[in-house]
This record gives sequence, C-alpha cells and structure tokens, in this order.
Amino acid sequence: MEYGKINSIEETDKGYFTISIIQKVAYNTKLRKFNVWNVKELKKVMGDALCKDTLVTFTSKKDGVYHKLVTMEESNFSECSGCGAYTPLRNKQQIECELCYGSPMEHPRLEEELKLVKTQIKEYTYSPGITLTFCGDVKEDSLLNHLYVTTVFENSYLYNKLTELKVGDKKHVSGWVDKTDDNSVTFFNVEDVKNIL
Repeated sequence: MEYGKINSIEETDKGYFTISIIQKVAYNTKLRKFNVWNVKELKKVMGDALCKDTLVTFTSKKDGVYHKLVTMEESNFSECSGCGAYTPLRNKQQIECELCYGSPMEHPRLEEELKLVKTQIKEYTYSPGITLTFCGDVKEDSLLNHLYVTTVFENSYLYNKLTELKVGDKKHVSGWVDKTDDNSVTFFNVEDVKNIL
C-alpha cells in the first residue's frame, strides 16, 4: 500500500482520466501520475471522494516503463514528524516511523524566510527543470550570504508555482536539507514556498 493526496484529476478527450497523487516519502515529496481507463469502476469505488485533496491509499504495478494504478480508495493516514513521510495510521506517541527511525539519512528540516536571488531553467537529461537560489539574512561577522539551492523538475506539483517566482521575492520556504557545503551553501528538497504573512 502507498499513501498520498490527490493533486489533480483531468479528463481527456480520449476516454481516460489522468490522476496525479502527491506522495510524501522519507525526506522528499514526489508526484505520481496515472492514466485511468476504467473510469466507471474508479467512480464507483471512490464516489464523491474522487476529487482534489482527498487522502487515499493506492497500489500500483510496473508495466514496462510506466506504473499502472491498480487500486485506490479514500483513507486516512499519518504523517511522520521525523521525516515527513505518509505512513499507516499510528499511535500519536510514536514520533518517528520505520523509514527514518535510526536512519543514517536523517535530514534536518528547513523552515526559513528567504530571498530569491537567481533562477535558471534548464533542459536536464530527462526533463526540463528549474534551479532556484535563495539567500538568508547577511550575518554581521560574515562577508558572504548563506545560499540555499534547490532544483525542481517539470513533473513536480510545484514546478508551475516556482517558475512564476521573480528574483527579489521574499518567501517562506520549507523542505528537507540534503547537504551543506562548507557552511556557505545548503542544498535542499523544497516542499513548499509560501508568501510571508
């Protein structure tokens, strides 16, 4: 079983639906897309819950290079406070899940108000992507700004939102730190970018 939240449902003129599901995994977020041909069966199983932001459990199987959606149903689940992954419902006293408990991959959480200083849209090997460079506040005892760098690909649920950002925008940025280089650059997996309240 996999856990996720429906991000979009698009009906095509070819007789199938494209469903995208946001799936939080340990220290990262990914977007899964499925073409569903048996729309009547899916509507029968999901009913009115077949809409954006519905929490679902689903199974998929690999068929060649693509994954096919096998089952999907409305369901509640937990979000790990350690790594952010969607997990089966758990006891609220259990802080970490089996994906991050004692993991050497442990990543710190990033929650910062940052200023966008550079954007670069580039054609990568398999997909277009955008690299964003943010900076934090200048420290009095330092000549350099600390930089925060992330790359998001076209199939991400955040891609369109991030391509609309302008250099100079100040935003509240959240995500998971991947690594820090010489204490001057932090590479991270972005989870969300919001306006500062």
